[in-house]
Amino acid sequence: MKIAKVLSGVSVVAGWGMLLSSVATYLLYWRIENEPAKGPPEMLAAIIGLVCLGVILFVGGNALLLYWRAKRPLALTWIFVVLETAAACLLSPLLLVFLV
Repeated sequence: MKIAKVLSGVSVVAGWGMLLSSVATYLLYWRIENEPAKGPPEMLAAIIGLVCLGVILFVGGNALLLYWRAKRPLALTWIFVVLETAAACLLSPLLLVFLV
């Protein structure tokens, strides 16, 4: 059961990372020729795939941790989610450099 809780936490963090990377990819998709929906269709398909898989992992991992009432793994998972979001915010100026 312990390994399942760890894998659930990892899936939450991975799902959140996929959601963050899909936002960055969508911004790059929007940047191509400064008009929406002018980028390659493969990029839009990748964005949709990242969002779908990210939501499934994020919601599924959280649901399992809540179902098992695993308070400590859930708290550790959310600490990693906050750290991942902070890292994405710190790297956002780099994304702005790519967009210009």
